[in-house]
Amino acid sequence: MSFLQINLIDNKLKILTNMKYKLSIRFFEQEWMLRIIVLSLIIFLACTNSSYAQSNEKNPKVVLISVDGAADWIVDDLLARNVLPANGAFAMMQRKGFVAEKMIPVNVAATAVSHTSIFTGANPGKTGVVGNNFLKPEDTIKGIRATSGFNTPIEAETLWNALKRQGKRVTTINAVGTDSSQENRRGTNTLSYGVKLANSNVVKFSPPSSPDRMVLKKEGIEHLTRVQSYTKMAYTLLKSKRQIPFYAYIIDRQIDGRIDYDGILLDFDLDLSNGHAGILKKEQWSEIRFKVENQSVTSWCYLKDLDPKGQGELYIGAIGFNPGHPQDFESYLQTEVGLWPCEQDNRMLSKGLITEKMWFEQAERLADYYQRLILASIKKSNWDLLMGYMNLVDDIQHRYFLKHPRQLEYNLENGERRALYNNYVEWAYKKVDGFLLEIIKSAGKDVNVVVFSDHGMAATHSIFLLNNYLASLEHKVTARNNEVRAYTTGPAAHIYVNLQGRNINGNVSQSEYNVMIDKIVKALKELKDPKTKESIFNVVLNRNEMKEYGLYHPLNSGDIFVSTNVGWSLSSKIVPEIGYIVPNAFKKDAYQHLDIKIQDFLSKGFMNETGLGVHGHIGTEREMHAIFYAIGPQIPNAVSGTVEAIGIAPTVTDLFQIEPPKNAEGKSILIAHNP
Repeated sequence: MSFLQINLIDNKLKILTNMKYKLSIRFFEQEWMLRIIVLSLIIFLACTNSSYAQSNEKNPKVVLISVDGAADWIVDDLLARNVLPANGAFAMMQRKGFVAEKMIPVNVAATAVSHTSIFTGANPGKTGVVGNNFLKPEDTIKGIRATSGFNTPIEAETLWNALKRQGKRVTTINAVGTDSSQENRRGTNTLSYGVKLANSNVVKFSPPSSPDRMVLKKEGIEHLTRVQSYTKMAYTLLKSKRQIPFYAYIIDRQIDGRIDYDGILLDFDLDLSNGHAGILKKEQWSEIRFKVENQSVTSWCYLKDLDPKGQGELYIGAIGFNPGHPQDFESYLQTEVGLWPCEQDNRMLSKGLITEKMWFEQAERLADYYQRLILASIKKSNWDLLMGYMNLVDDIQHRYFLKHPRQLEYNLENGERRALYNNYVEWAYKKVDGFLLEIIKSAGKDVNVVVFSDHGMAATHSIFLLNNYLASLEHKVTARNNEVRAYTTGPAAHIYVNLQGRNINGNVSQSEYNVMIDKIVKALKELKDPKTKESIFNVVLNRNEMKEYGLYHPLNSGDIFVSTNVGWSLSSKIVPEIGYIVPNAFKKDAYQHLDIKIQDFLSKGFMNETGLGVHGHIGTEREMHAIFYAIGPQIPNAVSGTVEAIGIAPTVTDLFQIEPPKNAEGKSILIAHNP
């Protein structure tokens, strides 16, 4: 019997012996004799109960799946309304496995911060990841972005490193923190989240004034001519700015003696005798594969429009790749699953350059890709822990979480838009539910499957441009400008003062610093929502007060930390001409009545800045509550109350009967909260 099972039995024993009634038979009047008999009975039942099957106790396996953004209050509602089917994964885990009524994420409830704490069992103050975006002493207080929480060093031992240290094999698929850059940032086998190499583009084209028509009989093409483009046809690499040109030809595939163009042929040189990259049909996706600096990449392209005369519009998809380790594992997944298709194109959708239908097809393609990566990894037997990641729910909610009456789109189309967006969100949860069911079945009955989320989601009606506001305060708190800067993570932010002796080029003295902090804290606490007259900020904390929230890190934390009340998000951008409060919307028809500069700001917003749904609030906010489900041979069939996200790593190591990560502060969820 495992350590976990003994602890679970002992918890049951304590509950039974503390019951208010007593057995009337004299033999049981001695409490110690009662404990012996009850313990024997529970051990017997445990050994025969399928919830505690012993088939893989010596060599347990665990699949750990993160469903980014899955809110427990939404899952509960979808289950109660039978939107999630009774034969789906969530319903099955609820019936046969372990489910927590709610899970409290750490502060800040955002992807990089939450996952890092989940995978270490430690709060942000110990991991050093205090935001998705924050300032380090070596960073200069300039711009709106500094250090990313996704690739900064993790200062606490991670789950994958704890397992490797104790002789276990770990496979990670897109797990936050495993970017393969060095040994401590990868498992035994790792495929990291995708790295984008070049952005997408939309190209309008027409036939040349003097077509140079050719015939490709072997391709069944009667007419072919190179197009005239209104913009340069090339992939522009983000880092080097080097361009990779490509060439497009309009084609006629009907062998009828007439010229009616019905497709596009793409190639990377002007010699069609050596083949071509691909052919696109109108309103259909095509995958174009090629290599960039010996790295295989794929671009999903879409012929948006083409008339018979050869005039049209072409969408050229972004390119990127998943770093992997070791090479044979990366090659295996590329063979089994394919190449990273890149994320859905938020930038082009916001500009109106792709359709909503195209965006959803991109989102579904990416979600299918992630699931197939996990399934292909399960098939390989060389793992003890397999960690997977799904971001579909988070992505859909960011864009379509239309649930608050103050949102500009809430009443558009007589509420039909709200109903449509709600269907989009439900579709994402149902899609993931089906994915999870297939993963559970593929893993088999001898494998423990743990499903969790990093945070929930909240509807956002207004954006507060924090750096705009701080700039308006600066003449009141210092004689100089640009001495205070906020770095935001959705509705949360760390605010830094450019302190002498700490920050590069710091020029605020310690005496000035103390006065500035007091004035800024006071001003932020006094800020009110213009409509409700309630505080905009839920918390405004100095460095000492951050300790209570697990957010104090001596080097990475700001001098002030703020988090808004639900309904608000923050922007770190400095756009003085639009003030510091902006109503939020994604679609242009909802904000086209606003000032043109506000329209420009909203059209270029980051997803966790201007999205209809955002996360990053204090973890105890109801909207931020996450999910925790588990099923398998070592998982009790039980419903728990409130659990903490930092208990996930110790829960996994308890299933393996090994030590938790060295810096873990959380306790095993299955032991501490067994009913």
